Amino acid sequence: SPSASMSADQLLNLDGVTCLPSKKGETLWHFRCDGATYPARLVNLPCPVEVHKTYDHANYHKSADVGQMLIVYEDQYAMEEAENEKGYRVDGFPSYYHSGLTPPMRKVVQRRYLSRFEERDTKPAPPPKSEVSAVEKELQDLMAKLSTGKGKQK
Repeated sequence: SPSASMSADQLLNLDGVTCLPSKKGETLWHFRCDGATYPARLVNLPCPVEVHKTYDHANYHKSADVGQMLIVYEDQYAMEEAENEKGYRVDGFPSYYHSGLTPPMRKVVQRRYLSRFEERDTKPAPPPKSEVSAVEKELQDLMAKLSTGKGKQK
């Protein structure tokens, strides 16, 4: 088991592996492993993921909340092909990955979040005047009945 005095740099230091941001965009990265460079995209996960740590497989301790994921592609063509696929990008959520990490979280952005924005963006239609007038008349009759005492039970 690693000692508690190890720094984060020592735990995350992998020989032959580097990850550098690209100058082309804030979410485009270059992943280098054993001399080869691969294009990668940094995306936000739709739901945070808790990471747990254990030394004995009996006691688990929460060690981090992960909110982003780096997707590494074989080459530029594979990245463009994947990102141009229908349903990959979700309107209104350009930096979010469309799905979570497990099968139940597949297409979660469309199922959970997009419907709320669609409802909010549609203009509410006012009720028809005839319905408003009918309810208004009922309320006036009820108030008149209560004020004269006919509506009170003995």
